[in-house]
Amino acid sequence: MKAPLRIGIIGTGRIAAVHARNIDNHALGAVRAVAGSSAAKARGFIDATQLEARAYGAGTELIEHETLDAVVICLPPFARTEVFEAAAGARLAVFIEKPVALTVDDAEQMAALARKHRILTMVGYHYRFARSVERLKAAVESGEAGHPALFEGRFFCNDLHAPWWREAGTSGGQTVEQITHLYDLAAHLFGDVTAVSARLTNLLHHATPGYTIEDNAVATLCFANGALGSIVSSNCAVPGEWSAGWTAVCKNLTVSGEGTGPSQWTLTNLDPPRREAFDDSDDPYSREADHFLRCVLERTPTRCPLQEGLATLALTLAAVESSARDGAVVSV
Repeated sequence: MKAPLRIGIIGTGRIAAVHARNIDNHALGAVRAVAGSSAAKARGFIDATQLEARAYGAGTELIEHETLDAVVICLPPFARTEVFEAAAGARLAVFIEKPVALTVDDAEQMAALARKHRILTMVGYHYRFARSVERLKAAVESGEAGHPALFEGRFFCNDLHAPWWREAGTSGGQTVEQITHLYDLAAHLFGDVTAVSARLTNLLHHATPGYTIEDNAVATLCFANGALGSIVSSNCAVPGEWSAGWTAVCKNLTVSGEGTGPSQWTLTNLDPPRREAFDDSDDPYSREADHFLRCVLERTPTRCPLQEGLATLALTLAAVESSARDGAVVSV
């Protein structure tokens, strides 16, 4: 077997630790270097995750001094474009967390660099690797599910997160940074979204210092195939609890999923309808890492290249624009 792929981790937050462990524990990957906001922070991350890796105080420094096959970029959204540019220039494969950037212009420039340097890219939309989602995607594409009719997504939490997350200028807001998973899932399952109408509001956190993003949002989607969608989210729900779910209604079946976990399937084209539980216990983050490493090794396209991450960013930003225009319908 070939030697493990040499991977650099850029970022030292929670999701960086998830990716680092999954990659370093995989037969195809080895984390060789980590970059944080300081070398000391990177060394602390390396110790905490029990890696054998070198520490750097900046992602660009890591890219300049290391010989790697790929980098995993887990910086906050406002800090991703410069590091991506360096990685593309070094012709490294890039896994980048969502959202890929804060503006469509920045994301389009990143996509242009990826094409110019012909690098492999992947965006961290791990819902795509839940087995329930894979099964439904296959059923929609094969025609087994019948015509898509309605997608409904919901996400509830109550957490201040890191200071950068609470600032619109550094995170883009809850819709752009967090609920993006549901927007991406909707488009992944049902196809292109052509229009969106939304309302975003900061209802209960307007007096919280530094909290300039929405804490409640409601959006409606129109798909190119005629299906409709709704996505609701709140950061005003139960503290310490995270609740995500989705339902997809198609002509022949209805599927309700608990985030990336178990789902309930009802075959509505039978008389009487037949119900079944689908218990998805696999870790989608682990399956995501496996997919990325195999794509890098085999030089095959990833399930979510940068161009698709750009499309999801444009969709969430259209929701933000709609709200700024009093809920006006915005074409995507």
